[in-house]
Amino acid sequence: MTADDNSNKGNIDDDIYTQEEVNSGLPKNKFPSTEDDPRTVYAAVHDELMLDGNARQNLATFCQTWEEPEIHQLM
Repeated sequence: MTADDNSNKGNIDDDIYTQEEVNSGLPKNKFPSTEDDPRTVYAAVHDELMLDGNARQNLATFCQTWEEPEIHQLM
């Protein structure tokens, strides 16, 4: 293995998105004062909802050892 083989591996600090407006953070509690690329914003919002809204991948679902049957119905 050469040094060049490791150059393509990502770093944990690498940004997921390449667009600056997403890397700097999207506002969560107010409308932005400038307009951003709609495709980029859609991708960021979609990814955030997918991660937060998917109970099967949400870490909080793994923190309990027993749940009510109604919780499984919601999942």
